[in-house]
Amino acid sequence: MIRTRISIAFTAVFLMLAGLTAGDALAQRRRTGPPGDPPSQAADLPSIARDLGDKAQDAYNLVFNQRRQAPVEVYVALAGFAGSTAAYSQMAADGRDENGLRNVANKLVGAARDIDTLLAAGFTYEIGQAWSAVQQQVVRLSDRYNFGYRPTIRPPYVTGWPQDNRNVPAPPGSSAPPSVGFPGSSGTSASPPTTGYSSGRFLWRGRVDGTDYILLQGSSVTVRHIENNPITEASYDLAVPLPQTTVQPRLRKLRGRGTVEIVRQPAAANGWTLTVLIEDLSGGSDFYEFEVVW
Repeated sequence: MIRTRISIAFTAVFLMLAGLTAGDALAQRRRTGPPGDPPSQAADLPSIARDLGDKAQDAYNLVFNQRRQAPVEVYVALAGFAGSTAAYSQMAADGRDENGLRNVANKLVGAARDIDTLLAAGFTYEIGQAWSAVQQQVVRLSDRYNFGYRPTIRPPYVTGWPQDNRNVPAPPGSSAPPSVGFPGSSGTSASPPTTGYSSGRFLWRGRVDGTDYILLQGSSVTVRHIENNPITEASYDLAVPLPQTTVQPRLRKLRGRGTVEIVRQPAAANGWTLTVLIEDLSGGSDFYEFEVVW
């Protein structure tokens, strides 16, 4: 079953930046739009906001199902966008202050442009279709306030995430190209260094309650928390940095009841970053430990 709860703190920041504070209680009279707006245009905003929220949620649901392959940045961006548009839809339906709604709409359009940029690196055919549906609603919202947004990601859609490093045939009946050509794949001229490297071992341990990504780049280790409670008691051992060249890291789970797997191999396209997904979907937390060798 696809989860619909998005446990990311984007909505709180989003509301703070929007300036929709208690001061807009004056909007309790449910304004239908700023002075001079045609009534039909003002009344159309709740419909636009609702459709945008629905399409954004559809796109997030798809990327959630592909989260083991999707780039972390895309997953987090779509999750945050879905949460923000859901909040905006509710505020529009409640008839909140028009100036505040306009400011938030501007931020949503900016977020859509950022996601356009992220997806320019590559995406699956299904995500391309879902995001195209979102873009149509962003255009409606942008036109409502004359923000001038127009999609930068258009068909034909490429297929496959950037880290796939493989060519994927286009879906039947589509005009997508037969070769993906993502950075670092066989469809480009980019070639990683071929110099020798030292073997190494990365040992990580920590208490996990939910979903988290562990990223290793060189000697830098980063945790990107996705949902439920943040990691605690985290520590690691790393004597040799992950090399900036083609390697095939191998993971072995030592402790933990849930899933621990490599979802993104280091490559030139991702800055030679190794990404490990930890999913603890049972109630409460559990202590995890894994090692990666190369």
